[in-house]
Amino acid sequence: MNNILYIGAHPTTWLVRESHGKLDSLYRDSQALIDGFKSLKGINIKVITSPDIASFPKNKPFFKSYYDDTDETLAVSSLNIVGLKQFWTAISMSHAARKIIRSNNEKTTVIIPYMVFRHVLAASIVKLICGKQVQVCIVIPDVFFPQTYFSKVINKVTEFLSCKFDFFILYTEAMAKYLNIEDKKHITMEGFHKVNIQPITKTTEKFVITYAGSLNICYGIGRLLDAFKSISYQDVELHLYGRGDADEMIKEHAKFDARIKYFGLVPKEQATAALFKSTLLINPRNATDGEFVQYSFPSKDIDYLASGVPCVLCKLPGMPKEYYGHFIDAGDGSAESLAAAIKDAYSMTPAQREYLAIKAQQFISERMDTKKQAERIIQLINS
Repeated sequence: MNNILYIGAHPTTWLVRESHGKLDSLYRDSQALIDGFKSLKGINIKVITSPDIASFPKNKPFFKSYYDDTDETLAVSSLNIVGLKQFWTAISMSHAARKIIRSNNEKTTVIIPYMVFRHVLAASIVKLICGKQVQVCIVIPDVFFPQTYFSKVINKVTEFLSCKFDFFILYTEAMAKYLNIEDKKHITMEGFHKVNIQPITKTTEKFVITYAGSLNICYGIGRLLDAFKSISYQDVELHLYGRGDADEMIKEHAKFDARIKYFGLVPKEQATAALFKSTLLINPRNATDGEFVQYSFPSKDIDYLASGVPCVLCKLPGMPKEYYGHFIDAGDGSAESLAAAIKDAYSMTPAQREYLAIKAQQFISERMDTKKQAERIIQLINS
């Protein structure tokens, strides 16, 4: 019997319902991994969460602890005041975790889904109090490069404590070198994603290219606009959903090119529906868009490849070669390379694009299978 205690920040069903959809996919990976553990035999899993909620005065100053029967999840209490909530959360989580761990007959593995201060501190307290009764496994999707002095100090403390844990789930192998944990037990995987097959609902004869997400210059939006400017096909449109520091740039380009459609920030359901109505999905992020690129695997690429819509992507430093044959390669992600990739996609027949997209969807479905991912983690823990 493997005792698993998952400590996270994903919202419970009750909280999602109360928030009227304002809390949702940020913690999709957490739920997928929990579901993966629940699908395995011989796993005793308990879940503790302290959902991310806007601080007082936007929300109540205090939230009581409660148990959500639908999710079988304990949501700990939260003193919802900036500066205090991090420490309160860590103490609440460690207190609840200690009770669960001491009720288990055998050793418990605590799993935390992110290298953030409150989770790392809670796990560190639990490890200190419970000793040999507990071991800690941390999932590290990416690293932070904060700008303020205080944030840098907190980040370094978080990294220092994290490196004391027992097992590591990394999204790229470069992360092991960055944290100097190459000699510790770790595995790499690009995330946890439950693929839901949805019908493609393209309703227009136009060739619609869609990007949905953070519209920031550091993510290559400027290069994407420059690339589109060089595309002369009049039946091609660029649809942009989201918000970021490239908003004004997008609006300026849209003034001179009616084919560019800027929709701004829309409800998640509307943005998701837009993906399935598209001819092509594109992510212009390349290897030069920041130091963070080599340490993380963009969840957007996973979402796009899982959609069943053909994709234009760049090969990133942390991307395994198994992905390469499942998208239209945008080379170095320059404006010229992005434009060439769009033209390549345009020249393909609908059948060719559909074949590429379905193969990509099947690839992600198999690679991100939640049960398989959970099995890999259990093998690591039992190794």
